[in-house]
Amino acid sequence: MSVWPGRLARAGSGLLVLGAVVAVAAAGLLAPVPEDVVVVPELVPVPPGPTALVCPGPVVLPESRDEVDPEFNPAPVDSVDAARFAVGGNGGAPLDVWPLEGLDGAPVLRADPGGTRLAQTTPTGPLVARAEPVDDVAPLVAASVASSVAAGDLRGTTAAACQQPGSEHWLVGGGTQLGTTSLLLVHNPGATPAEIGLDVWGPAGKVDLGGAARYVVPSGGELSLRLSAFAPELARTVVRVTSAGGQIAAFLQVSELDGFTPGGTDLVVAGAAPAERQVVATLSVPASQIDGPGAGRLRLLALGTGEPAGDAPEEAGSAEADEAQTGRETVRASVTFLGADGPVTLPGAETVELVPDEVVDVDLGGLPAGEYAVVVEAEQPVVAGTRVARIGSPAEPGDAAPVELAWTPATPLGDGGILALPAGLSATAVVAAVPESLSAPTGVRRGVLRAYDEAGAQVLAEDVLVTAGAALAVPLPSGAAAVELEVETADDAITGGAGLVWGVVGEAVAPDGAFVSTLSVPVRPAVVDTVAVREGQRLPLD
Repeated sequence: MSVWPGRLARAGSGLLVLGAVVAVAAAGLLAPVPEDVVVVPELVPVPPGPTALVCPGPVVLPESRDEVDPEFNPAPVDSVDAARFAVGGNGGAPLDVWPLEGLDGAPVLRADPGGTRLAQTTPTGPLVARAEPVDDVAPLVAASVASSVAAGDLRGTTAAACQQPGSEHWLVGGGTQLGTTSLLLVHNPGATPAEIGLDVWGPAGKVDLGGAARYVVPSGGELSLRLSAFAPELARTVVRVTSAGGQIAAFLQVSELDGFTPGGTDLVVAGAAPAERQVVATLSVPASQIDGPGAGRLRLLALGTGEPAGDAPEEAGSAEADEAQTGRETVRASVTFLGADGPVTLPGAETVELVPDEVVDVDLGGLPAGEYAVVVEAEQPVVAGTRVARIGSPAEPGDAAPVELAWTPATPLGDGGILALPAGLSATAVVAAVPESLSAPTGVRRGVLRAYDEAGAQVLAEDVLVTAGAALAVPLPSGAAAVELEVETADDAITGGAGLVWGVVGEAVAPDGAFVSTLSVPVRPAVVDTVAVREGQRLPLD
């Protein structure tokens, strides 16, 4: 009996304390906030997270049948496949650890501390390359995949830089008409399922996909779709892939046939979101005539009213907003080529009239042979990409000549980067300085171009000086496995406000002609590097 009074006393004191706290808190809530209290937010840096690069698997070969005539077998030989991973920056210091994994997280290749800066493996499916930050600095990494097919429907080299996952991807290239096959490949390397949305545009406008516009890709899974299954008979296509619930990567495997003659194959990678200015970093064309064999093409799509665009919407009531509401019959776009000697215009292609939502190809026949960057400036947001071709030798006199092709997307202006190079290609880096004004380009950009061999040894270190409005082509040493561009940012290295774009053109000699591929620096999703943080406003207690 003597214990209970003590417990009751302690309980009573606890209730008194609790009541006092509630009373004080209530008094604070009822107290007015001083008007002279100003809470100033502070920008706090957000440390970089891990980097992931998603690589598609080997080229998807058409099925062959034992009973077919070997002369017409669509896949008489297997593909030769390789994936490369490269680390740059920090004077070439390797990362401590970085792995190559399958989409499902299964290990494929791992470099241990102090390992090489480059690695190569033979992929059997999609890969994910992951790298952690070093000393709160995002790693400078790159990966690429390549498949080489000596004969058959997919004759040629199919190469692409591995891409960073994102929630929106614009794929400019391909088609679904007879003789052209476009296979959409979507990979989900994340830990949650991703709901995929598709939009397709063709020569006659946006395609009504109905129920074929939505799919779910499971975590660590992939989706493979033939565009012709739901958007048939399109001579030209642009595809937009969006994702909700997870970050994904998307590619378009495009192959063409002229009857039984190979017309080329390539992987279309994501390009820059719609904008009024687009830049394609690398265009490598041989001498050609208008509508002639081997002529390059520039593909353009002007987005109609209400379609997503990269630029922020105009304020209501502005002249631009009023004009957008009324719409236009056509959108005017100007096309300029940045070559070794400065800006070049192609007669008949310097100005293009675009109908919103209709995909247009501009024939680039007649453009002098060489390497260029392409600048498109339009009155409304557009997307852009280029196609180049190499003509081979006919198997027999009178036969059609085989063709090899490569698609290149538009990319934003950048600050250098690194690209892993496929094996077996003679590579040329193309660096262009894009001025603010093409009519009066001024200024220069400086940087350093470095190349590394398979062992990670530096085999090239070349200072580059690019005049605004021009493109500089730098052949890379034989056996180069990676190339890195470091852009100087000192005041005396940048004049005139010119921005840099760059990429790589690779060619290989085959018995029946040349193979060609292009590599572009991947489009980077928006990254939050700072957040505004402010102290919570406290309410007075008296």
